Amino acid sequence: MANYTNKLSYVHRAQRNAEGEPDIMRKWKLIKVLREKFNIVARTGPKLGIEKKFGYIHFDLARDELKDHYLHNPDVTALNHNPPLIFEIDGDVHFLKDKAIKATNDRNEHYEMAVHRGHKAKLIWVSDKEADLTDEMLALVLYQKFKDQGIKVELKA
Repeated sequence: MANYTNKLSYVHRAQRNAEGEPDIMRKWKLIKVLREKFNIVARTGPKLGIEKKFGYIHFDLARDELKDHYLHNPDVTALNHNPPLIFEIDGDVHFLKDKAIKATNDRNEHYEMAVHRGHKAKLIWVSDKEADLTDEMLALVLYQKFKDQGIKVELKA
């Protein structure tokens, strides 16, 4: 079995050699399932600036405003939903190294404090293994995650 160092080396090499975005198919699948099974309109991105002081989400920031915001690029968002939804698809790489764990936890905390149009955003975390499930199984997983966070949705058959 490969040791920890070899696994990290493999991950870094795979990321270097990757063409395009490695999880784009998972993102599109998630968007499709959200639309077809929950009637939730979602999209990839956009890049968000989350105000450090109050948590308000901003999209277009001037250079001098950057220092006052946490900058993130979520995998999928449904910001017009009530509550606004932010989806992150995370694989093992987010949990292999102390630095990656801290960055992931910081990012998640920033998303949890985010406010869009007066509504507190909800972070829905999806593992890469969950994202690889069939559409029907992914819909059931999402339904449970929505229910756990108190988000009212209807699951279409």
